[in-house]
Amino acid sequence: MLDVKGMRMASIDLATALACVAWFGLMANIYVWGRMVFMPSRNGLLRHFSIAWVGALTALAASIGFWDVFSAFFSYNEWRSLVASLGGPDSINAVRSLLIIVATHSGLLAAHMLIPREDQRKWPWFLSWATYPPSQNAARFRNFLRKQVRKYR
Repeated sequence: MLDVKGMRMASIDLATALACVAWFGLMANIYVWGRMVFMPSRNGLLRHFSIAWVGALTALAASIGFWDVFSAFFSYNEWRSLVASLGGPDSINAVRSLLIIVATHSGLLAAHMLIPREDQRKWPWFLSWATYPPSQNAARFRNFLRKQVRKYR
């Protein structure tokens, strides 16, 4: 019969294993899209979309890595003291939130670049995703990604 501590350790091991699988999958995806951020490309749309995707994935991977994966390597008291020495949960989550803000900004700039040049002045970058006809933006983005995939194959 397992005591409470033994059951807790078994559930942490399963959760840590699942978090590790998710974390390594995110790292591979960040590597693939991160290459496009640093490619010498003159296309701003691809750069902004890649920055948005890498920023969002990095924020998710950092959160999973810190709170789920790395916490399994410390005892409860050691983990609490480590989190306290880094400024507490709020300051740690502030870093993740800043990454999400950067990713959102780049994603909105990418959405604004989908609008034809002559119409871009009518819609500000922070509202273009909602105010410009979305069916046209979705089709333009799909066609743009298809061209980029064919180009880099």
